[in-house]
Amino acid sequence: LEPLSITPEIAAGESIFDLYADVPAIVDGMRRALDGEAVNFTVEVEGQTFEAWAEPVFDDDGTVEEAIVVAIDVTDRARLESALRDLQSVARDLLQVETRDEVASVAVDAVEEVVGWPIAAVWYYDDESQSLVPTAESDTARAMVGDAQLFTPDTGLVWDAYDTGEI
Repeated sequence: LEPLSITPEIAAGESIFDLYADVPAIVDGMRRALDGEAVNFTVEVEGQTFEAWAEPVFDDDGTVEEAIVVAIDVTDRARLESALRDLQSVARDLLQVETRDEVASVAVDAVEEVVGWPIAAVWYYDDESQSLVPTAESDTARAMVGDAQLFTPDTGLVWDAYDTGEI
């Protein structure tokens, strides 16, 4: 309850059905446990993801007396699983592209959508001009600095980072 800002004082004497009336998965899990079924479910509440187990507790006659619920915060795991699914989608997209420009475009989109960085750009090295040629950039990058520029050996910091492999 603590991660949801529900203190023991708030919860004392309250029905779980009232506390979580607006969270159908919790209400359903408790109803099923009170009907005698052991239940495992995942639920998102206020931006956090919980994995919960609800177990009926039987009296000596085999009648459900109460239910016990244990829940753990699995928000980090859920976010990582979502990121993994997103990366798998990017990998599928990369398998379908045919040109360097398409690869760069997919990479920029992935940086924005999967990593969450709105500013992204890709350059490739062109042997003929001996320069780094802009290939793809995010809309946010373009809005901030205009069209990406060409970098040559005399450009300075960006070229030096490329040339030495160090930032």
